[in-house]
Order: sequence, then C-alpha cells, then structure tokens
Amino acid sequence: MDFVIAGKRRCRVVGKHEALRLRVGRWRRTYDENGEEVLLGWGEERFIDLPKDVNLVNEDILASRSDASPPLYRNEEITVTESTQWSMTEIECNLDQNEIISQEMIQKAETLIPLIDEWYDLASSTQTYHNVNVTATTRIQRNQPILSVEPDKLLLRVLKELGERPPVDDPTAFAFWAAALINPLPALGVSFEIRGKILEAIDVEERLRVLEFGLVRSIQNLKGERPL
Repeated sequence: MDFVIAGKRRCRVVGKHEALRLRVGRWRRTYDENGEEVLLGWGEERFIDLPKDVNLVNEDILASRSDASPPLYRNEEITVTESTQWSMTEIECNLDQNEIISQEMIQKAETLIPLIDEWYDLASSTQTYHNVNVTATTRIQRNQPILSVEPDKLLLRVLKELGERPPVDDPTAFAFWAAALINPLPALGVSFEIRGKILEAIDVEERLRVLEFGLVRSIQNLKGERPL
C-alpha cells in the first residue's frame, strides 16, 4: 500500500520546550556521511523559544482542559515521558487565523514570483545539469551530468501535488508552497532545505526572507555561479 501524508495547517506543540524535546519525535530517515539514505530511525523534534509576549494557548484549548490536564506553560512543571511512548502532548492549530497582513508583505511576496519562475525554468531543464559546477545530490556520479531523476517530470509531479500557487495576498501559504517546490520530495538536491526554517518563523516577514534567501541561493547554484 502506498500513501502520502500531507500537512494542511500549521500547528505548534504547547508546553515547556525543554520537556517537549524529550516527549515529541517521529520516525525519520537517517543518512550516512556521504549523504546516502541508509535506514529509518527515531529522531527527536527540535523546538525554538517563542517571544515572551506570544500567548502559548488559545481560549478553545483552555476551555477544553480539565484539572487533570498536563500543564501548558513553560514555567510549569512537566512530567517527562520516554520519547517513543504515546503522550497527551497538546497541539495548537489555526496559527495563521489572526495574522495581520500588510500591503508591504503582499508586495514583497509579489517580488518573489519572478525568482520562483526563474528557479523552475533552471531546475526543470536537463541542460542546467550539464554544468558540473551545479550541485545536485541526484547526480549518478559526482562531476557527471546524468541525474538519477528526470527533473522536468519530477517537478511537474510536484506542481500537481502542490496545486495552484496561492495568491500573494496570502503570503504565508505562498511561502509554504514555494518552499515545498524548491525542496521537493523526492529530493532534487539543488537547494538548501528551508522548509523547517519557514515553519519555525514567527511572522510573515521572516518567512518571506527565508524564502528569498533559498530562492536566490539555489538560483546561484543552478547557474553554476555558487555551488552549494
């Protein structure tokens, strides 16, 4: 049976991050020093500190909690369980509902569209990879032009899976869409991994900055000007 798990909404784990690091993880690929996939293994998730003025929970979560519920805030004690055991870790969703979108953010997202188009044209062209200065982890042999994937077919499939590009007046969805495009699955290996950084970004401006960096840096690689 083949299946695909796709995240549809951003969420964050609620609680004291030091303890959560020991309680939350997932099965993930591990890699050897040469970058080749060797096996699946358990890995802990990483967490970042939120600004002090960010509310960690919303009213819906508070209303659903009982006196026996585990504590939510960083200054509360949390009983740490083994990372591979099921826990009652709480998740806050709908993080983007109250985001304030300015005209400047929309304009910034709009300036990234030409970069996305340029990236796609370069990344989907087999001619690009004839330049052996272009870093691509899917090369069959190092410093050889032949790839183990057909980049045009791979990216067409990714576009089909991602669906239509979100409008720039929804810059968060726009940033996630573009990050998934330049970091496709299966990997093409021509860009820095930016999906995690965009998920960790605390506001729209930071997401767009990370996306711009990823696009510019990957285009430099695809032109052979600055390999990764």
